[in-house]
Amino acid sequence: EDSPFSDKDKARIYRRLRQFVANPKPKTYIIGQNISYDFRILRHIFGLPVIYWSAWDTMGGEHALDENLRDMNTKLPGECNSRNYALDKICLRYGIEWYASAAFGKSQRHLICETRLDDAVRGYMAMDVQSVMAIHHLQHKRAMNMPHEGGSYLTAFHNYVLHVLGNCTTHTISTMEHRGIQLSEKMFKDLQGPNSTLTAKIESIKEELYTLDNVKLANRQILTERGAPAMGLWGEINEWVFRVGKEAHVQKLFIDILKIDDYETRKDGRGAKVGKVFQSKYKEEHKEVELYGEYKKHNAIMSTYIKGWQKKISKNSDSTLDFRIRPSYSYLLVTGRSNSFNPNLQNVPEHHSSAKFVKQTMKAPIGYLKMDADYSSHEVRCIDLDMLVDTESGKVRLGDLIEMGNAPKVKSFCHATGSIEYQPIGTTSVHPTEEDMLEIEYE
Repeated sequence: EDSPFSDKDKARIYRRLRQFVANPKPKTYIIGQNISYDFRILRHIFGLPVIYWSAWDTMGGEHALDENLRDMNTKLPGECNSRNYALDKICLRYGIEWYASAAFGKSQRHLICETRLDDAVRGYMAMDVQSVMAIHHLQHKRAMNMPHEGGSYLTAFHNYVLHVLGNCTTHTISTMEHRGIQLSEKMFKDLQGPNSTLTAKIESIKEELYTLDNVKLANRQILTERGAPAMGLWGEINEWVFRVGKEAHVQKLFIDILKIDDYETRKDGRGAKVGKVFQSKYKEEHKEVELYGEYKKHNAIMSTYIKGWQKKISKNSDSTLDFRIRPSYSYLLVTGRSNSFNPNLQNVPEHHSSAKFVKQTMKAPIGYLKMDADYSSHEVRCIDLDMLVDTESGKVRLGDLIEMGNAPKVKSFCHATGSIEYQPIGTTSVHPTEEDMLEIEYE
């Protein structure tokens, strides 16, 4: 509220900063912490499709120095409870203790627009800039003293962090987080409706389970434990209280009624662990276990992906506008592979009968094809057969074009001839070259 800059000053700063960020041929590189996020914000603010700057991400530098850091239980001085790749934790690792005792910190940052520019705030902003410069220098100094192939690790370290992570991975992650995944709002509503195939499947499994004698017996025991009478004035009381989604009721069925005593105990001590291993072991022997496993699989699709993703979208201001889900991505794993989280796309089921519903919610924006890419073998397969394609005779379903032999073609590397050819989508696997993996070109 007490900014020293006028509106005219702010407009000039905006123009100069945009000119700096949009430089198509930068001669140096940018240093930052979690810089893929910064690139995403800068692209949005300045309306830039591409940022050409290479980036030195201090998180990437720490990962290149010790890839096991993510899983280490490091306890450092000061009240620092953040994760190992957080800026305050990295600073402490190099003896920079400023964040540990700062009066203004990350937890108050969302209030910075309403905060006066006192010494604490100015100190925080200055430290956010200066600390990454110092860490960048100290990371190089540390790498210089590490052995690598008979010499120093410095050159390989610098090239990896700047050119592999900073030139490629950082920008790719930034783009993926910015674009997100387009979802079908109509499909989400339909799948949660009373007439949806998924809802009907879940209900049919529950109905079949509740007709089994052992489940009825479990229901009666639960009623008895609650003190409910077995008989009323008009005969037997048939109140139904058993819930397949309630852990205590499931354990009552499996342990007390079915007498299954070979099971793992939960780590929290709350009875039996009836997860995938348990279900796989006893589903052939007990129909109740088989149906419970089927219920869990189908219900997970509904609760985790359909309802869970919609809830996540509703809490994100960007996603509520365009109905895109935006996972976060990271390369800070021991294996060096990238992963997604919040939500974790690697955990999306593929082989279960209801898994198709999750993929059906993902749709390609107008003018795009939905593709499934296997980077290990450079294969690309078209999976959006319902997409409408413009032809001379009007809009035609892509699946129909494939059946007629008129499918669109993509540029593909032919292993037999060693040349690049155009191959039709849908009928065969195509093998794009490395540089074409993210930009599928049409003939």
